[in-house]
Amino acid sequence: MTQKTVMVVEDDEGARYLLAKLLRKAGWEPVCVPDGLGCARALEDVAPAALLLDQRLPDTSGLDIARSIRARDGDRLPIIFVTAFASAEFVGAVRTIPNTSILAKPFLPETFLERFERCLKAA
Repeated sequence: MTQKTVMVVEDDEGARYLLAKLLRKAGWEPVCVPDGLGCARALEDVAPAALLLDQRLPDTSGLDIARSIRARDGDRLPIIFVTAFASAEFVGAVRTIPNTSILAKPFLPETFLERFERCLKAA
């Protein structure tokens, strides 16, 4: 995988497609998975430069995935939560996990890449 590989963990097929399309356009190589199990399996073979992670997944929460990654691999991987449910409780929980940021949904395709790059710098 290239240095610009990004893993997209998103259960909504349309959102996965859009994120992958936008990321490819900017020179990233997206690896898309629909759930936490897919993420765990993919991380065995892929070392992404970043992780775009949905907060709510069918089999687990994004917070649980992020905590698991941090416990196993430390804080080297930037994790960007992509969510429409950024409650104060969720934001507080994210702040306890090193090298993370939040990209709130909805977003316009025209502004996604700028916001993604800003989150990478902040994570």
